[in-house]
Amino acid sequence: MKMLVTRPARRWAAALAGLLLIGLGGCGGGGLYPVQGKLLYEDGQPVKELAGFNVTFTSQKLGKSSVGTIEEDGSFRMTTERPNDGVFPGKYQVIISQPHPNPERNQHQQPIVDLAYENPEQTDLVADVEPIVNEFTFRLRRIKKRAN
Repeated sequence: MKMLVTRPARRWAAALAGLLLIGLGGCGGGGLYPVQGKLLYEDGQPVKELAGFNVTFTSQKLGKSSVGTIEEDGSFRMTTERPNDGVFPGKYQVIISQPHPNPERNQHQQPIVDLAYENPEQTDLVADVEPIVNEFTFRLRRIKKRAN
């Protein structure tokens, strides 16, 4: 015995299938993955002087960025939406914030590491976040002191 399926029933089934596919597409591979790391000088010493400043992963291609606070030992954990939740997979420029003198705020601390790390177009630090637990170690150049 043949079942007759009307046009409206076919359209409804096709629409339902389309919604299911869209829903499933949103579930896979698009989540956040844990990212932690450490900032070291080229000689292997931790960058302790940047405690309280930020590491930022930014991707213009993905339109995403994540931030981590640098700890006393130079370590950091990345946050995108909630504390320490991680980063979306993809390739990111890594930006390091650091002190700068600001006499108006009575801040006299000088930059610690190469100023190129503050600019996404100049930094040579890159993180390729994969859909796994990610750990990065970045070796930073100390800023060259001017001779007086």
